[in-house]
Amino acid sequence: MNVTKTKELDLCVSCEICSAACPEEAITMEHMFGQFLPKVSDEKCTNCGFCLAICPGIDIDPFGLRYERIYHYTFDGPCLNCYTAYCKDPNIRKNSASGGLITTLVIELLKNKEFDVGFVLPFNIFTGKSVRLKATNEIDEIFNSARSKYIPTSAYEVIVALKRRDNRKYIIVGTPCVILGIKKYLKKSKISEDNLLFLGLFCGRTLNFNVIQYFEAIYKKPREKLIGFEFRTKERYGWPGDSKLYFDSGRELIVNKRIRGQLTRYFQLNRCLFCLDKLNQLADISFGDCYIGGKGDSYGKSSVIMRTEKGKKIFDAHSYLFTIEEESVETIRKSQGLMIRMDNLENVKLIIKKNNIYPNSTSDYNINQKQVSRRLSKLQTYIRHGKNFNINRIKISLFLSRILQTTTLAAATIGIAILEDLLIRGWIKRIHISKKLSTKSNIIIIGGGLFNKGAQAMTFTVVDQLKRRLPNKNIYLFSTSDFEREGEEKSIYKFNILPWDTIIKIQFLSFLGELFRKNSNCEHMKNHLRDVIENVDFFIDISGYALSSQWGFLTSINYLLDIIIAKKFSVPYYIFPQSIGPFDYRLMHKIFLYPLMKMYLKYPKKIFTREEDGLECLRKFTKRNSEKSCDIVLQNTGYNLNNIYNKEINFKDIRIEPNSVGVIPSLVVTERASPYDLYSVYGSLIGRLIDAGKLVYILRHSYDDLLVCEEIKRLFPDNSSVRLIRDDLNAIELENILKQFDFVIASRYHSTIHSYKNGVPALVIGWATKYFELLRDFCQLDYFFDVRNKIDTVEICSKLDKLIQNYKYEKEIITNKMNTLNKVNIFNIFGEEK
Repeated sequence: MNVTKTKELDLCVSCEICSAACPEEAITMEHMFGQFLPKVSDEKCTNCGFCLAICPGIDIDPFGLRYERIYHYTFDGPCLNCYTAYCKDPNIRKNSASGGLITTLVIELLKNKEFDVGFVLPFNIFTGKSVRLKATNEIDEIFNSARSKYIPTSAYEVIVALKRRDNRKYIIVGTPCVILGIKKYLKKSKISEDNLLFLGLFCGRTLNFNVIQYFEAIYKKPREKLIGFEFRTKERYGWPGDSKLYFDSGRELIVNKRIRGQLTRYFQLNRCLFCLDKLNQLADISFGDCYIGGKGDSYGKSSVIMRTEKGKKIFDAHSYLFTIEEESVETIRKSQGLMIRMDNLENVKLIIKKNNIYPNSTSDYNINQKQVSRRLSKLQTYIRHGKNFNINRIKISLFLSRILQTTTLAAATIGIAILEDLLIRGWIKRIHISKKLSTKSNIIIIGGGLFNKGAQAMTFTVVDQLKRRLPNKNIYLFSTSDFEREGEEKSIYKFNILPWDTIIKIQFLSFLGELFRKNSNCEHMKNHLRDVIENVDFFIDISGYALSSQWGFLTSINYLLDIIIAKKFSVPYYIFPQSIGPFDYRLMHKIFLYPLMKMYLKYPKKIFTREEDGLECLRKFTKRNSEKSCDIVLQNTGYNLNNIYNKEINFKDIRIEPNSVGVIPSLVVTERASPYDLYSVYGSLIGRLIDAGKLVYILRHSYDDLLVCEEIKRLFPDNSSVRLIRDDLNAIELENILKQFDFVIASRYHSTIHSYKNGVPALVIGWATKYFELLRDFCQLDYFFDVRNKIDTVEICSKLDKLIQNYKYEKEIITNKMNTLNKVNIFNIFGEEK
């Protein structure tokens, strides 16, 4: 027997371990169906069975799980400690797939001579040759080998090195199947692991090389050739990263990560349908993207699992290189969706029974062969399209899938809405009539949050203002990401936090929602949520910007679901000042959305928009209940902290020196303009401020903006007049800092709001209508620059020069405007302050 069996069963992972290890050199690799498959020479092969014994592809159940009773922890593997972490080096972190830990650790271990060589995977473009792990101790090569590559990885050079038995110390970075194959070779060859460190990657799926050919075929222009490809880059939109294509014409193209995700079903290896080891159980340390709710950011973090004492000892010794937070394996398991491997285990059981993969083992386990075969056959049909590079079938399938997904969700939502309104509306009124006569004790805030400082400021404002008027009400913030914070972190607030995702919303609408029960991560909270909603006085929606074609069809559907639920439960609904529109949806989306918007935007008691443009968009669907109002943060002169916090909070008191200017950039703005041009502009602006004798403080108004701040500071590394505030401050702390500046250069919308609230002028580098109208209302349009237009350094520097000369005068204009705004408070619709 030899690896021909692996090839025949389509279980090959293209690791080349068999080719490198064959004692007779009887195995070569040939490129077929988008991957490299073994070709065994009948003349040379002695059927010793060595290649099959070390093959990770044929060994589809290395842990014997087919006999085990399955628990929630079945697919975890050994675990000594778990962390959420990222490296402290911003260059490495920016260049990496997520937290940059592996790159940092490999470089450090080699620099310190703790290991001789690291095996990493350099890859730029598929050239028709297998992509092999390469031995290197060159820092630049390790740095350039970072980021995810979802392609079949060859361990050929690793096996060749191990065969020398020269006692050199190796670091091996690999996916679960590669590490499984190497370890099988070590065991069969009786080679010790003492000099080896296995850094394992979490792995969802491996894609065959045809996926790169697909990107080229779809996105190239006539006479262009693809010369470079990155599966994930943070360059424009941050973590988890979009794909980037480089063409020989010099053109570069970034393709939305959603496309890569959709192509996975077609180009994944067949072997991936039988993989039981997503978290790389055989590694010394396992690393993967952190998907734990509320802990990710635009630069990415890593989930880390210590598997062995060797790995733990090495990681602990170099932990100073990382920012680390203790984590539980349960949280990582949940975030990685491990229970989906249950389906893979059923696939494993089926193929073992059918093909006698483990001939000397028993097969006394039950399986619904018909059901599993049907599901598996469907998945393998998609894979055949990818293997055969049937590009037209893939395009048609993707198109139909998108149509079906969009139509199903929209039709279900519309159907439920019409059903509730037209068929059982009277019944709903009857069951709620008794509640209307009672005093209800709850208020629910929708669309708020605590991670983004603008959302946090709006949440704090609403809580504070409502507590002043309705002190006996219980206030609930519905936010899944904030609900997933640690309990101690949530306990400091006087308001309650509960989960609220799309699946839960659909479940609340009708019995059809039960179809989604298995997919909701918050099912256990549903009864509690129902109790809160049935005793709610009113909803307040404070989404900063959600109902717009700019954020897509599904986001708009999700927004309308809140109103639909409020109407179902006969609860008043208020939409407080936010940006709305435009509604430039595709025709198919308009057909579904416009009837819903016509039906349900009339329901809220009040809809306040921050901009005239939003009001115009809204009045196509409703006029009676809509009007313009300034941002709610501007309607709160100061916070009563006793209304927000359960205990005394020690705020950071950061003192700003006189004659200072704040620079508050935004990651979002760097996504809408050339980052190179923007950093050049910031360099020019800060240079001008220094020449004018100003001190410059760079700070972030959102958790995500730190690396942007660091990049700007890097333009003036040794200049003591340019200072970086790294702290992740809350909205109240930020406001206390902003009020100390002469003026600011701002890109975050609510950083401008906070500045104006305290009479501080701003040179605003923005990208949306909301910026334009805000500055217009405060007579500050001379200091607005729209990055959607071509960046003109001369123009923006002239605006800064004017502000340097006139900021004291502009302070008076802004303060007078604020005095006018303070006479009106939309919260008075709930009564006067007590």
